[in-house]
Order: sequence, then C-alpha cells, then structure tokens
Amino acid sequence: MGDWLGTGTVAPRLRKYRLFTEARAFAHGLKLKSRNEWSRYCKAEVPNLTKLPEDIPAKPDNTYKNLGWKGTRDWLGTTNVEDKTKMPTIVSPLSAPPTSD
Repeated sequence: MGDWLGTGTVAPRLRKYRLFTEARAFAHGLKLKSRNEWSRYCKAEVPNLTKLPEDIPAKPDNTYKNLGWKGTRDWLGTTNVEDKTKMPTIVSPLSAPPTSD
C-alpha cells in the first residue's frame, strides 16, 4: 500500500488516522480560530506551526463524520469560528419587548 507509481503516497481514504478525541485535542492545541486558518495550516501556510501530522486528516469532517464530528467550532475548540452557512439574526423593532415609560 502507498506505492502509487513509486511515490509512496497513500490515498486519504486508506490512511490510518488518530482516534477522533486524540486528533481533536491536537487541533485544539494549535489555537487556530477559523475554518480558513485550519485550511491554511493544512497547506503549511501558517508560520511557526509544525507540519500537519500524517495521522491527522486535513478534512476531519469527512473522516470523523460518524465518529464524533460536531463541527469546526468543536474541532478547533473555539466559539469564534466563521460559519458562512448561518445568517446573522436580525431583530426587528416590531419584535422588541415593549418598554415601560
């Protein structure tokens, strides 16, 4: 295994990864704040951090889908994660509670 045309490359689906809890603890230790930072880290574009270990997936949402994955915020251990799938809540003045004057 891992001998695709002599490159030594192993397809991501065939790699052996750390247990989810161990991999998530590693990700927490990086102190990254967003999905974008995680992506840049996986491409070795974040200075002063070690290279992504071979037993940590670059796309943990795929690898750990049914093994504990709860989202990027949980993965990185932060609540300040960009989530472009959620729209901000807009409070209308009409829905505000009445004031007692």
